[in-house]
Amino acid sequence: MPAVSSPWVTFKANRVDLTRCVLINARSLRNKLSDFHALLSVTQPGLVFVTESWLEESITDGMIGPSGSFAVYRHRTVRVGGGVLALVSKQYNSYRLVLPNQFLLAEVECFELVTDFSTYRFIIVYRPPDFNAIGRDYAKRLHDCLRYLCDTRHTVIIVGDLNLPNINWTDAEAPDDNIHSLFLKFCSDYGFEQYVTEPTRDSHVLDLVLCNDPYVVSKLEVTEPFSNSDHCVVKFDLVLTSHAHSGNATSYVYDF
Repeated sequence: MPAVSSPWVTFKANRVDLTRCVLINARSLRNKLSDFHALLSVTQPGLVFVTESWLEESITDGMIGPSGSFAVYRHRTVRVGGGVLALVSKQYNSYRLVLPNQFLLAEVECFELVTDFSTYRFIIVYRPPDFNAIGRDYAKRLHDCLRYLCDTRHTVIIVGDLNLPNINWTDAEAPDDNIHSLFLKFCSDYGFEQYVTEPTRDSHVLDLVLCNDPYVVSKLEVTEPFSNSDHCVVKFDLVLTSHAHSGNATSYVYDF
């Protein structure tokens, strides 16, 4: 007799991970590396995002993450100050995205984190606090860069210090100055929600966490500043599926 195939098919179910994340404006990591290492040890994050890193090439990746347990992605233009940095736990599969040459003057770093079931694109941004013609030119360059990076079907998470104190995120209102208004329109066009609701410097919300998937960002809180920085630390969880831990459970679904 011919073998009778089972009407049931088996699927491996992905396990949900809560990935601990930390966003800081360092105002220079060069003289705060010991404080930074202590933060990593105490917090034990999966992802760390740093703006205003001020790091030069003489500060190696090994000096930033001496344990060797993080992939390090960093970018800094030739301007004074600035610089963005991401540390990604090596329990995740991640890789850096190389930007086209026309965007290299933007303080932007981008990488993707890949699980068995999803790919997540992360963008770390720093915008200098300029509101003159130079600031408008930079805002346009940053806007074009973000549109380029967000032209994807993946879930996108944008974090960083945008220095946009006059956006009312609750009512989605901003001054029509081609800086605040340009970024707010970008968020609306690409379906981003902004999750930081408490001030991160003085009375302003400057350090932002944005995502185009409402089910990814969880448990966000604004805490005390890092070291002697004048910005508060933003801590939050991301609901991701871990490549290392997926496939532990099995479910059965009827095959129609």
